[in-house]
Amino acid sequence: MRNRARTCRIGLWLLALACMPSVCAAGIRYDVVDLGSGQATAINKHGEVVGCVSGWNWSDAWYWHPSTGREVIDDPSHKDRSATDINDAGIIVGLGPFVYDVRAREFLGHLGSGFEGINRHNVAVGREYYRTRPNGIEDYKSIAYDIDTGIKTYIYTYDSHAYAVNDLTVAVGGRDGDRYGFVNIAGVASALVGFPQGDNDSRCCAYDINDLWPTSSRGMIVGRARYTGDAWDQVGPTWWDSAGNPHMIGRLGTGTNGQAHAVNNAGQIVGWSHTGGTGGQTAILYEGGALTALNSLINGGSTMTVAYDINDRGQIVGYGPAGAMLLNPVYFADGNFQAGDLGANWKVAGDGTAALTDLGDGNLAAVLTAGSPVTISQDVATPAAVFVLSFDYQFLSTDPSCTLIVSLDNPLLAGPLPLFQDMLAAPPTLAADFTTYVVGIEEPGLRGLDPATLAFTYDGPSGTQCLLDNVTITQVPEPASVALVLAGVALVAGRPHRRRR
Repeated sequence: MRNRARTCRIGLWLLALACMPSVCAAGIRYDVVDLGSGQATAINKHGEVVGCVSGWNWSDAWYWHPSTGREVIDDPSHKDRSATDINDAGIIVGLGPFVYDVRAREFLGHLGSGFEGINRHNVAVGREYYRTRPNGIEDYKSIAYDIDTGIKTYIYTYDSHAYAVNDLTVAVGGRDGDRYGFVNIAGVASALVGFPQGDNDSRCCAYDINDLWPTSSRGMIVGRARYTGDAWDQVGPTWWDSAGNPHMIGRLGTGTNGQAHAVNNAGQIVGWSHTGGTGGQTAILYEGGALTALNSLINGGSTMTVAYDINDRGQIVGYGPAGAMLLNPVYFADGNFQAGDLGANWKVAGDGTAALTDLGDGNLAAVLTAGSPVTISQDVATPAAVFVLSFDYQFLSTDPSCTLIVSLDNPLLAGPLPLFQDMLAAPPTLAADFTTYVVGIEEPGLRGLDPATLAFTYDGPSGTQCLLDNVTITQVPEPASVALVLAGVALVAGRPHRRRR
């Protein structure tokens, strides 16, 4: 592929907008990354994934990095392991049990506990076999373990299991065979309330909690609970608000079972549902009150059976018939301008023209030619969390009246101006190559839009031209990360880069 030198122009145009409710981004699609055999169980904000490979009577834990791929977490003295979580610092915990620092490539201990979750403070939660009851049954308790200090704390009663802990060190889980959920705040545990049942058997359990619970109205706990009217052996995906009230997510088709496994700080929930009849089990995505079969959003025909985790970038991990899977969100059809895009994925309007030009090696870009203004636009879905809009452009004229306007708008709102708009002008001297434009979008009113219209309008003297390529929308975890992304783009200014395919 042809390398292209990049220069960087960073533009910010943030409008003061009223907060709009987030809606399910049904326009989002997902590209699949095959992670190999087994199951992917957790992903951190860097896109690092952990999981396990099941064998006859043992399991190998593994770690996957976006750049280097997959490696077994190898310890000959402990073969029966499953990696269950990884924090942003690269500390991996799991059943077996073990704690592993992937940055240092060293084990931090083989403790008498099985860990399910870890937060950014290196506090891990899980369960530990505690004692044998008077009736001879072995018992276990939920545990919190501070990896840095070595302090161990029991956080709930007998026959309990902690599954997750957020960055406020609030832990959640279940007891009595996961029939009764609990939450532990600052060392004080209380039961989660399920839905009303005539027999008082709520069968609820919590499997994850985002970092906003309980201090924000966007705080959420997720898991499962028996819906009102369900048979005793039926449960459904459920979330709890910051006040502890349960809410039904629902099940697909005529399915009678399901559960939510994970929630991110944008309120996106993943898990699974039975679909009823012979449909079996399938992965689900729940956002803004809408439940979607995740497989309907996956490009290329791959299928996911269970979604185990979702990070704040909207990346999802789980497994399907082919093994462990990573789903990367794609917020619109194509920003790389392949053959057939113009007039299909990209609509063309105005009296100017839009065409594709070959940059070499079959790499195509859009060339906009003025006669009067020409606009290309595409329907997109914007991420519910903070995101970055970027594209490459090159003016082929130095006429100061040549302009390229980028806009992002909600077509259902009849406003005099787009929700976002920025204008670029031709430089006084021709650039040798493409320039990269990047804008970080943090305003709530621009996030979670579906539909949204992304448009580029070029204008100038008749016959003048502008090139456009590599249009992307990328969700980032938090506002601080926007600054890092923008700084990162600035750091690569002038370096060659390879065009994405």
